[in-house]
Amino acid sequence: MDKYKGFYWTALASACLGLLAMLGFDNRLKLLLYILGLIGLIMAAWFALGFVVRGSKPGRPWLLLGGLLVIVGGAGFDVCATLIHSPDLSREANPVARTLLASGLNASSVVAIGVLAQVLLVAICCFVWMNFVARLEWYKVEIARDDGRPIATKMLGISGRGWGAILAGKIDPPLFVSGIAPAILAVFAYRTYLALEWFGSVPISRLFVPLMLLAIALLLQWVWCVFWAGRIRGRSVG
Repeated sequence: MDKYKGFYWTALASACLGLLAMLGFDNRLKLLLYILGLIGLIMAAWFALGFVVRGSKPGRPWLLLGGLLVIVGGAGFDVCATLIHSPDLSREANPVARTLLASGLNASSVVAIGVLAQVLLVAICCFVWMNFVARLEWYKVEIARDDGRPIATKMLGISGRGWGAILAGKIDPPLFVSGIAPAILAVFAYRTYLALEWFGSVPISRLFVPLMLLAIALLLQWVWCVFWAGRIRGRSVG
């Protein structure tokens, strides 16, 4: 299977299983769904590794390192803040951790599973960011291609109509993987916010802040794509 398609389907399946587990099921079923989601995460990491192994070497070291710092730093800061303020996880609100604790696992085992999941997630996101930086020039050209699709959806590789096309698989996998990279930085910037929340340094706003960060990331990405699309098309005409 193509590495981009494989990543898309395994990552989507893992995310859907995680969301499904948040519904009102008993803990045993939730635990099974989380285990299946973890397996999907492992498979997604394997496919994502192919972005780096088979892809071109990323240029722009400042862009590469800056993104990796946001991802690794945000996750690391959040995990450390959690363990400092709640080593027994009694104050941890993460639904996965709560389910694992309710299933009878002790805090140490839950922390070990959590660290494994975080390592996989961080690795996947780092690979996606490295892929974005490495294929930046290709991404610009694809965005500038005049195929009738609006840039707002094309920048995320959506080939169908509306945002629901992502769940229906109506996407261009390579373009989708590159297109989600800026949103990933917004997610890990929010993880930094959550860590600061543990230290009481920021107001508690678990709804507004992630939506604001994601909106800013998508807006900046759209503006950047519009600029480069216009510039590349202008060169073609000239």
